[in-house]
Amino acid sequence: MGTLCGPLNREEPKTVASYINTAQNAWNIQLLNHTFDEHIVKEILAIKLWPASTEHKLVWTETVDGQYTVNSAYHFIQKSEATQIVSCPSSSYITPSHLWKQIWKTKTAPKIRIFLWSLSHNAVPTNYNLFRRRITNDPFCILCSTHSPETTEHLFLQCPWTQHIWHHPNVQINVTAYATHCIDAWLTDISQQKGNVPDFETIAALLWQIWKARNHVIFRHHFTHPDQLVESALALTHLHITVQKQQSKQQPKTGKKSPNPNTTWLPPLQGMIKVNIYGAFPIAENLGAISSITRDHTGSLLGGFTKSVPATSALATEIQAFLYTLKDLLQQGKHHSDLIIETDCLILVEVINHERLPLWEDILPSFSNLKVHHCRRSANALADWAAKAHGRGSLSPTWASSPPPPLLDLICNEALLAGCTLFPT
Repeated sequence: MGTLCGPLNREEPKTVASYINTAQNAWNIQLLNHTFDEHIVKEILAIKLWPASTEHKLVWTETVDGQYTVNSAYHFIQKSEATQIVSCPSSSYITPSHLWKQIWKTKTAPKIRIFLWSLSHNAVPTNYNLFRRRITNDPFCILCSTHSPETTEHLFLQCPWTQHIWHHPNVQINVTAYATHCIDAWLTDISQQKGNVPDFETIAALLWQIWKARNHVIFRHHFTHPDQLVESALALTHLHITVQKQQSKQQPKTGKKSPNPNTTWLPPLQGMIKVNIYGAFPIAENLGAISSITRDHTGSLLGGFTKSVPATSALATEIQAFLYTLKDLLQQGKHHSDLIIETDCLILVEVINHERLPLWEDILPSFSNLKVHHCRRSANALADWAAKAHGRGSLSPTWASSPPPPLLDLICNEALLAGCTLFPT
Protein backbone atom coordinates (compact mmCIF):
# COMPACT_ATOMS: atom_id res chain seq x y z
CA MET A 1 0.00 0.00 0.00
CA GLY A 2 1.26 3.43 -0.95
CA THR A 3 1.35 6.43 1.29
CA LEU A 4 -1.10 9.26 0.58
CA CYS A 5 0.80 12.19 -0.99
CA GLY A 6 3.93 10.07 -0.77
CA PRO A 7 5.99 8.33 -3.46
CA LEU A 8 4.04 6.18 -5.93
CA ASN A 9 4.62 2.40 -5.93
CA ARG A 10 5.27 0.90 -9.33
CA GLU A 11 2.34 -1.50 -8.97
CA GLU A 12 -0.18 1.27 -8.14
CA PRO A 13 -2.52 2.53 -10.89
CA LYS A 14 -1.62 5.92 -12.29
CA THR A 15 -5.06 7.13 -13.41
CA VAL A 16 -8.54 7.32 -11.89
CA ALA A 17 -9.88 5.21 -14.75
CA SER A 18 -7.75 2.36 -13.55
CA TYR A 19 -9.92 2.09 -10.41
CA ILE A 20 -13.11 1.69 -12.44
CA ASN A 21 -14.50 -1.61 -13.67
CA THR A 22 -15.64 -0.53 -17.13
CA ALA A 23 -17.63 -3.71 -17.77
CA GLN A 24 -19.84 -3.09 -14.74
CA ASN A 25 -19.38 0.72 -14.68
CA ALA A 26 -18.52 0.51 -10.97
CA TRP A 27 -15.58 1.16 -8.72
CA ASN A 28 -13.02 -1.64 -8.38
CA ILE A 29 -13.44 -2.03 -4.62
CA GLN A 30 -10.70 -4.64 -4.28
CA LEU A 31 -8.14 -2.37 -5.90
CA LEU A 32 -9.31 0.63 -3.87
CA ASN A 33 -8.93 -1.28 -0.61
CA HIS A 34 -5.47 -2.39 -1.68
CA THR A 35 -4.39 1.19 -2.40
CA PHE A 36 -6.16 3.45 0.10
CA ASP A 37 -7.16 3.57 3.73
CA GLU A 38 -10.70 2.60 4.69
CA HIS A 39 -12.05 6.12 5.24
CA ILE A 40 -10.66 7.28 1.89
CA VAL A 41 -12.24 4.31 0.13
CA LYS A 42 -15.62 5.25 1.64
CA GLU A 43 -15.30 8.80 0.28
CA ILE A 44 -14.37 7.52 -3.18
CA LEU A 45 -17.28 5.06 -3.26
CA ALA A 46 -19.63 7.96 -2.45
CA ILE A 47 -18.75 9.48 -5.85
CA LYS A 48 -21.42 8.50 -8.36
CA LEU A 49 -20.22 7.14 -11.68
CA TRP A 50 -22.11 8.22 -14.81
CA PRO A 51 -22.97 5.55 -17.37
CA ALA A 52 -20.13 4.98 -19.81
CA SER A 53 -22.49 5.56 -22.74
CA THR A 54 -23.33 9.10 -21.61
CA GLU A 55 -22.30 11.67 -24.25
CA HIS A 56 -20.10 14.50 -23.00
CA LYS A 57 -21.25 18.03 -23.77
CA LEU A 58 -20.63 21.61 -22.75
CA VAL A 59 -23.07 23.04 -20.20
CA TRP A 60 -23.67 26.74 -19.44
CA THR A 61 -23.91 26.96 -15.66
CA GLU A 62 -25.76 30.30 -15.59
CA THR A 63 -29.09 28.88 -16.82
CA VAL A 64 -31.32 26.12 -15.46
CA ASP A 65 -31.35 24.09 -18.68
CA GLY A 66 -27.64 24.57 -19.35
CA GLN A 67 -28.26 26.45 -22.60
CA TYR A 68 -26.32 29.65 -23.31
CA THR A 69 -28.29 32.89 -23.71
CA VAL A 70 -27.06 36.43 -24.31
CA ASN A 71 -29.22 37.66 -21.42
CA SER A 72 -27.65 35.25 -18.94
CA ALA A 73 -24.17 36.13 -20.20
CA TYR A 74 -24.86 39.85 -19.73
CA HIS A 75 -26.00 39.32 -16.13
CA PHE A 76 -23.00 37.05 -15.49
CA ILE A 77 -20.63 39.79 -16.70
CA GLN A 78 -22.47 42.39 -14.61
CA LYS A 79 -22.08 40.23 -11.50
CA SER A 80 -18.42 39.65 -12.26
CA GLU A 81 -17.72 43.35 -12.79
CA ALA A 82 -19.54 44.22 -9.58
CA THR A 83 -16.93 42.24 -7.65
CA GLN A 84 -13.97 43.72 -9.47
CA ILE A 85 -12.29 47.05 -8.89
CA VAL A 86 -12.40 49.34 -11.88
CA SER A 87 -8.94 50.72 -12.60
CA CYS A 88 -8.66 54.50 -13.15
CA PRO A 89 -5.69 56.78 -14.01
CA SER A 90 -4.61 57.53 -10.45
CA SER A 91 -6.87 55.53 -8.19
CA SER A 92 -9.18 52.55 -7.86
CA TYR A 93 -12.89 53.10 -7.87
CA ILE A 94 -16.06 51.03 -7.91
CA THR A 95 -18.78 52.65 -10.00
CA PRO A 96 -22.01 52.76 -7.96
CA SER A 97 -25.17 51.42 -9.58
CA HIS A 98 -27.10 54.64 -9.01
CA LEU A 99 -24.89 56.41 -11.57
CA TRP A 100 -26.25 54.12 -14.29
CA LYS A 101 -29.79 54.81 -13.09
CA GLN A 102 -29.09 58.55 -13.17
CA ILE A 103 -27.76 58.32 -16.72
CA TRP A 104 -30.72 56.37 -18.13
CA LYS A 105 -33.33 58.62 -16.51
CA THR A 106 -31.67 61.86 -17.66
CA LYS A 107 -34.08 64.10 -19.60
CA THR A 108 -32.07 64.38 -22.79
CA ALA A 109 -31.74 62.80 -26.22
CA PRO A 110 -31.15 59.01 -26.27
CA LYS A 111 -27.84 59.44 -28.10
CA ILE A 112 -26.56 61.66 -25.26
CA ARG A 113 -27.54 59.04 -22.66
CA ILE A 114 -25.62 56.41 -24.65
CA PHE A 115 -22.69 58.81 -24.88
CA LEU A 116 -22.70 59.27 -21.07
CA TRP A 117 -22.74 55.49 -20.61
CA SER A 118 -19.75 55.13 -22.97
CA LEU A 119 -17.98 58.01 -21.23
CA SER A 120 -18.41 56.39 -17.82
CA HIS A 121 -16.91 53.16 -19.18
CA ASN A 122 -13.96 55.09 -20.66
CA ALA A 123 -15.09 53.83 -24.07
CA VAL A 124 -15.03 57.20 -25.87
CA PRO A 125 -12.37 57.17 -28.64
CA THR A 126 -10.08 59.89 -27.34
CA ASN A 127 -6.59 60.13 -28.82
CA TYR A 128 -5.12 58.39 -25.79
CA ASN A 129 -7.57 55.49 -25.97
CA LEU A 130 -6.92 55.13 -29.71
CA PHE A 131 -3.16 55.26 -29.08
CA ARG A 132 -3.41 52.47 -26.50
CA ARG A 133 -5.17 50.34 -29.14
CA ARG A 134 -2.47 51.22 -31.71
CA ILE A 135 -5.03 52.93 -33.95
CA THR A 136 -3.26 56.30 -33.92
CA ASN A 137 0.33 57.40 -33.40
CA ASP A 138 -0.49 60.55 -31.44
CA PRO A 139 -2.01 60.38 -27.93
CA PHE A 140 -1.96 64.13 -27.28
CA CYS A 141 -4.76 66.66 -26.87
CA ILE A 142 -5.42 68.90 -29.88
CA LEU A 143 -7.33 71.56 -27.95
CA CYS A 144 -4.48 72.83 -25.80
CA SER A 145 -0.74 73.41 -25.95
CA THR A 146 0.14 71.54 -22.75
CA HIS A 147 1.26 68.45 -24.68
CA SER A 148 -0.90 66.32 -22.39
CA PRO A 149 -2.30 62.94 -23.40
CA GLU A 150 -5.93 63.24 -24.41
CA THR A 151 -7.34 60.97 -21.73
CA THR A 152 -11.03 61.08 -20.95
CA GLU A 153 -10.36 63.06 -17.79
CA HIS A 154 -8.09 65.56 -19.55
CA LEU A 155 -10.41 66.23 -22.49
CA PHE A 156 -13.64 66.66 -20.54
CA LEU A 157 -12.37 68.11 -17.25
CA GLN A 158 -8.73 69.17 -17.07
CA CYS A 159 -7.92 70.70 -20.47
CA PRO A 160 -7.42 74.51 -20.24
CA TRP A 161 -9.93 74.98 -23.07
CA THR A 162 -12.49 72.85 -21.18
CA GLN A 163 -11.79 74.73 -17.95
CA HIS A 164 -13.21 77.90 -19.56
CA ILE A 165 -16.50 76.01 -19.95
CA TRP A 166 -16.71 74.82 -16.35
CA HIS A 167 -15.78 78.29 -15.07
CA HIS A 168 -18.39 80.03 -17.23
CA PRO A 169 -20.65 82.35 -15.13
CA ASN A 170 -23.70 80.22 -16.01
CA VAL A 171 -21.97 76.97 -15.00
CA GLN A 172 -19.45 77.71 -12.22
CA ILE A 173 -18.16 74.24 -11.41
CA ASN A 174 -14.75 74.10 -9.77
CA VAL A 175 -12.91 71.23 -11.45
CA THR A 176 -9.62 70.31 -9.77
CA ALA A 177 -7.09 67.65 -10.72
CA TYR A 178 -7.58 65.90 -7.38
CA ALA A 179 -11.34 65.64 -7.88
CA THR A 180 -11.10 64.38 -11.46
CA HIS A 181 -8.99 61.26 -11.14
CA CYS A 182 -11.79 59.22 -12.73
CA ILE A 183 -14.61 60.51 -14.96
CA ASP A 184 -17.29 58.20 -13.56
CA ALA A 185 -16.31 59.13 -9.99
CA TRP A 186 -16.66 62.80 -10.94
CA LEU A 187 -20.06 62.18 -12.56
CA THR A 188 -21.22 60.29 -9.48
CA ASP A 189 -20.11 63.11 -7.20
CA ILE A 190 -21.62 65.87 -9.35
CA SER A 191 -24.95 64.04 -9.64
CA GLN A 192 -25.29 63.99 -5.85
CA GLN A 193 -24.36 67.60 -5.17
CA LYS A 194 -27.04 70.08 -4.19
CA GLY A 195 -27.20 73.85 -4.21
CA ASN A 196 -25.92 76.01 -7.05
CA VAL A 197 -24.53 73.14 -9.10
CA PRO A 198 -26.20 72.79 -12.55
CA ASP A 199 -28.57 69.87 -12.93
CA PHE A 200 -27.41 66.59 -14.45
CA GLU A 201 -29.15 67.38 -17.75
CA THR A 202 -26.98 70.49 -18.13
CA ILE A 203 -23.84 68.52 -17.25
CA ALA A 204 -24.77 65.94 -19.88
CA ALA A 205 -25.34 68.62 -22.53
CA LEU A 206 -22.01 70.31 -21.74
CA LEU A 207 -20.08 67.03 -21.98
CA TRP A 208 -21.82 66.22 -25.27
CA GLN A 209 -21.04 69.66 -26.70
CA ILE A 210 -17.39 69.33 -25.63
CA TRP A 211 -17.13 66.04 -27.49
CA LYS A 212 -18.76 67.51 -30.61
CA ALA A 213 -16.54 70.60 -30.49
CA ARG A 214 -13.44 68.41 -30.22
CA ASN A 215 -14.57 66.38 -33.26
CA HIS A 216 -15.22 69.58 -35.23
CA VAL A 217 -11.59 70.56 -34.69
CA ILE A 218 -10.33 67.18 -35.92
CA PHE A 219 -12.62 66.60 -38.87
CA ARG A 220 -13.69 70.13 -39.88
CA HIS A 221 -10.82 72.26 -38.56
CA HIS A 222 -13.34 74.50 -36.83
CA PHE A 223 -12.79 75.82 -33.30
CA THR A 224 -15.84 76.59 -31.15
CA HIS A 225 -15.61 79.38 -28.59
CA PRO A 226 -16.34 78.09 -25.06
CA ASP A 227 -19.00 80.78 -24.50
CA GLN A 228 -20.85 79.72 -27.64
CA LEU A 229 -20.69 76.09 -26.54
CA VAL A 230 -22.16 76.89 -23.12
CA GLU A 231 -25.01 78.93 -24.60
CA SER A 232 -25.87 76.16 -27.03
CA ALA A 233 -25.78 73.50 -24.30
CA LEU A 234 -28.00 75.51 -21.94
CA ALA A 235 -30.56 76.27 -24.65
CA LEU A 236 -30.79 72.66 -25.82
CA THR A 237 -31.01 71.39 -22.23
CA HIS A 238 -33.95 73.67 -21.53
CA LEU A 239 -35.57 72.57 -24.75
CA HIS A 240 -35.09 68.82 -24.12
CA ILE A 241 -36.57 69.10 -20.63
CA THR A 242 -39.53 71.09 -21.94
CA VAL A 243 -40.15 68.68 -24.82
CA GLN A 244 -40.13 65.66 -22.51
CA LYS A 245 -42.47 67.46 -20.13
CA GLN A 246 -44.89 68.00 -22.99
CA GLN A 247 -44.60 64.41 -24.17
CA SER A 248 -45.33 63.10 -20.67
CA LYS A 249 -48.63 64.95 -20.43
CA GLN A 250 -51.56 62.64 -20.93
CA GLN A 251 -53.83 65.09 -22.73
CA PRO A 252 -51.92 67.93 -24.36
CA LYS A 253 -54.03 70.72 -25.79
CA THR A 254 -52.19 70.46 -29.07
CA GLY A 255 -50.38 67.22 -29.53
CA LYS A 256 -49.90 63.87 -31.09
CA LYS A 257 -53.42 62.64 -30.32
CA SER A 258 -55.05 65.16 -32.66
CA PRO A 259 -52.66 66.07 -35.50
CA ASN A 260 -53.86 68.32 -38.30
CA PRO A 261 -55.76 66.01 -40.71
CA ASN A 262 -55.25 68.29 -43.73
CA THR A 263 -52.74 66.93 -46.24
CA THR A 264 -52.61 70.06 -48.42
CA TRP A 265 -51.97 73.72 -47.72
CA LEU A 266 -55.04 75.72 -46.65
CA PRO A 267 -55.25 79.51 -47.03
CA PRO A 268 -55.90 81.74 -44.00
CA LEU A 269 -59.14 83.64 -43.56
CA GLN A 270 -59.46 86.94 -45.38
CA GLY A 271 -57.49 89.64 -43.61
CA MET A 272 -55.07 87.13 -42.07
CA ILE A 273 -51.54 86.19 -43.11
CA LYS A 274 -50.12 82.66 -43.02
CA VAL A 275 -46.38 82.01 -42.82
CA ASN A 276 -45.05 78.51 -43.49
CA ILE A 277 -41.60 77.74 -42.09
CA TYR A 278 -39.23 74.82 -42.52
CA GLY A 279 -35.75 73.77 -41.40
CA ALA A 280 -33.61 71.42 -43.49
CA PHE A 281 -30.72 69.70 -41.73
CA PRO A 282 -27.96 69.07 -42.55
CA ILE A 283 -27.05 70.77 -45.81
CA ALA A 284 -23.31 70.98 -45.17
CA GLU A 285 -20.81 70.79 -42.33
CA ASN A 286 -22.73 71.75 -39.21
CA LEU A 287 -25.18 73.83 -41.26
CA GLY A 288 -28.91 73.87 -41.79
CA ALA A 289 -31.15 75.81 -44.18
CA ILE A 290 -34.35 77.59 -43.15
CA SER A 291 -37.21 79.04 -45.16
CA SER A 292 -40.18 81.30 -44.45
CA ILE A 293 -43.05 81.67 -46.96
CA THR A 294 -45.73 84.35 -46.44
CA ARG A 295 -49.11 84.12 -48.24
CA ASP A 296 -52.57 85.64 -47.92
CA HIS A 297 -56.10 84.22 -48.26
CA THR A 298 -55.80 84.16 -52.08
CA GLY A 299 -52.69 82.00 -52.00
CA SER A 300 -50.59 84.88 -53.32
CA LEU A 301 -46.94 85.05 -52.32
CA LEU A 302 -46.43 88.14 -50.16
CA GLY A 303 -42.79 87.54 -49.37
CA GLY A 304 -40.33 85.23 -47.71
CA PHE A 305 -36.70 84.44 -47.12
CA THR A 306 -34.25 81.55 -47.00
CA LYS A 307 -31.06 81.42 -44.97
CA SER A 308 -28.21 79.13 -43.97
CA VAL A 309 -27.83 78.77 -40.21
CA PRO A 310 -25.35 77.00 -37.93
CA ALA A 311 -27.12 74.02 -36.38
CA THR A 312 -26.41 70.80 -34.55
CA SER A 313 -29.75 69.02 -35.04
CA ALA A 314 -32.98 69.11 -37.03
CA LEU A 315 -34.85 70.51 -34.03
CA ALA A 316 -32.31 73.31 -33.59
CA THR A 317 -32.78 74.20 -37.26
CA GLU A 318 -36.59 74.36 -36.88
CA ILE A 319 -36.20 76.62 -33.83
CA GLN A 320 -34.04 79.02 -35.80
CA ALA A 321 -36.59 79.08 -38.63
CA PHE A 322 -39.21 80.19 -36.08
CA LEU A 323 -36.98 82.80 -34.44
CA TYR A 324 -35.82 84.34 -37.72
CA THR A 325 -39.43 84.48 -38.92
CA LEU A 326 -40.48 86.38 -35.80
CA LYS A 327 -37.64 88.87 -36.32
CA ASP A 328 -38.53 89.28 -40.01
CA LEU A 329 -42.20 89.95 -39.26
CA LEU A 330 -41.21 92.39 -36.53
CA GLN A 331 -38.93 94.31 -38.90
CA GLN A 332 -41.75 94.53 -41.45
CA GLY A 333 -44.09 95.95 -38.82
CA LYS A 334 -46.50 93.02 -39.12
CA HIS A 335 -46.40 92.11 -35.44
CA HIS A 336 -49.91 93.54 -34.90
CA SER A 337 -51.40 91.73 -37.93
CA ASP A 338 -53.48 88.57 -37.62
CA LEU A 339 -50.77 85.99 -38.15
CA ILE A 340 -50.55 82.22 -38.41
CA ILE A 341 -47.15 80.52 -38.39
CA GLU A 342 -47.34 76.93 -39.62
CA THR A 343 -44.67 74.25 -39.26
CA ASP A 344 -44.57 70.46 -39.62
CA CYS A 345 -42.43 70.14 -36.46
CA LEU A 346 -45.02 69.00 -33.92
CA ILE A 347 -42.68 69.15 -30.91
CA LEU A 348 -41.83 72.77 -31.67
CA VAL A 349 -45.53 73.69 -31.86
CA GLU A 350 -46.28 72.03 -28.51
CA VAL A 351 -43.38 73.75 -26.78
CA ILE A 352 -44.21 77.20 -28.22
CA ASN A 353 -47.88 76.96 -27.29
CA HIS A 354 -47.43 75.61 -23.78
CA GLU A 355 -44.06 76.73 -22.44
CA ARG A 356 -42.04 79.91 -21.99
CA LEU A 357 -38.45 79.54 -23.05
CA PRO A 358 -35.62 82.09 -22.97
CA LEU A 359 -35.19 81.51 -26.71
CA TRP A 360 -38.31 83.49 -27.59
CA GLU A 361 -39.92 84.84 -24.43
CA ASP A 362 -38.47 88.33 -25.12
CA ILE A 363 -39.89 88.60 -28.64
CA LEU A 364 -43.20 86.72 -28.54
CA PRO A 365 -45.01 89.36 -26.37
CA SER A 366 -44.53 91.85 -29.24
CA PHE A 367 -47.07 89.89 -31.33
CA SER A 368 -50.67 90.63 -30.39
CA ASN A 369 -52.47 88.21 -32.73
CA LEU A 370 -50.13 85.33 -33.44
CA LYS A 371 -51.09 81.66 -33.63
CA VAL A 372 -48.69 78.77 -34.17
CA HIS A 373 -50.18 75.71 -35.86
CA HIS A 374 -48.95 72.29 -36.83
CA CYS A 375 -49.35 70.99 -40.36
CA ARG A 376 -48.35 67.83 -42.15
CA ARG A 377 -45.21 67.74 -44.29
CA SER A 378 -47.33 67.54 -47.45
CA ALA A 379 -49.08 70.78 -46.45
CA ASN A 380 -45.70 72.45 -45.97
CA ALA A 381 -44.33 71.52 -49.38
CA LEU A 382 -43.53 75.07 -50.51
CA ALA A 383 -41.38 75.90 -47.47
CA ASP A 384 -39.79 72.44 -47.71
CA TRP A 385 -38.80 73.00 -51.35
CA ALA A 386 -37.45 76.49 -50.73
CA ALA A 387 -35.21 75.44 -47.80
CA LYS A 388 -33.77 72.46 -49.68
CA ALA A 389 -33.25 74.49 -52.85
CA HIS A 390 -31.36 77.08 -50.81
CA GLY A 391 -29.27 74.31 -49.28
CA ARG A 392 -28.37 73.04 -52.77
CA GLY A 393 -27.45 76.58 -53.84
CA SER A 394 -29.98 76.51 -56.68
CA LEU A 395 -32.28 79.30 -55.42
CA SER A 396 -31.83 82.87 -56.63
CA PRO A 397 -31.57 85.60 -53.97
CA THR A 398 -34.53 87.33 -55.66
CA TRP A 399 -36.81 84.29 -55.56
CA ALA A 400 -39.40 86.01 -53.32
CA SER A 401 -40.01 88.83 -55.84
CA SER A 402 -39.37 86.77 -58.98
CA PRO A 403 -40.25 83.13 -58.22
CA PRO A 404 -38.45 80.58 -60.42
CA PRO A 405 -40.72 78.30 -62.51
CA PRO A 406 -40.65 75.29 -60.10
CA LEU A 407 -41.55 77.52 -57.15
CA LEU A 408 -44.25 79.32 -59.14
CA ASP A 409 -45.76 75.97 -60.13
CA LEU A 410 -45.94 74.94 -56.46
CA ILE A 411 -47.59 78.25 -55.48
CA CYS A 412 -50.19 77.93 -58.24
CA ASN A 413 -50.94 74.25 -57.57
CA GLU A 414 -51.42 74.78 -53.83
CA ALA A 415 -53.68 77.77 -54.48
CA LEU A 416 -55.80 75.79 -56.93
CA LEU A 417 -56.05 72.77 -54.63
CA ALA A 418 -57.11 75.09 -51.79
CA GLY A 419 -59.88 76.58 -53.96
CA CYS A 420 -58.53 80.11 -53.93
CA THR A 421 -60.64 82.41 -56.13
CA LEU A 422 -57.82 84.76 -57.07
CA PHE A 423 -54.97 83.20 -59.01
CA PRO A 424 -51.54 84.12 -57.68
CA THR A 425 -49.36 86.13 -60.01
